[in-house]
Amino acid sequence: MSAYYIVKPGSQEPMGPMSVEQISQGVMAGTITMDYCFSTPGATEWKPLAQLPGLNVGVPGASLAPAGQRPDNCLVWSILVTVLCCWPLGIYAIVKSASVNGLWDQGKYSEAQAAANSAKTACIWSAVLGAVVTVIYVIGIAAQA
Repeated sequence: MSAYYIVKPGSQEPMGPMSVEQISQGVMAGTITMDYCFSTPGATEWKPLAQLPGLNVGVPGASLAPAGQRPDNCLVWSILVTVLCCWPLGIYAIVKSASVNGLWDQGKYSEAQAAANSAKTACIWSAVLGAVVTVIYVIGIAAQA
């Protein structure tokens, strides 16, 4: 049986040791909320409670851990479209891309996915806008010749 310590947000005093079952019961009873953090004995890092392996939130076999992997943050594409295409949309894409990993690590999975989707959309629009402007520019140069 693994033992975990939990801590309230803003508190310096950990509670525990507690089993996953005890923590799950506290969550279902409402005495422990999902903004708590957990750690194992001897560890120095506190993680969001949503990342606790085996945490049961009331549905048999359910866990708060995401089913998929960390979403692609599109950071490389964001940088490329900023330099090569439309920099205002590219900067927006970079900001969204940079927030994906932090949100995921905090257990804010839906927000991380939304940020990744926004970054991808901004990259696509930036590339399309850059291509349209380039075509108009080439047509303008060809018309002057």
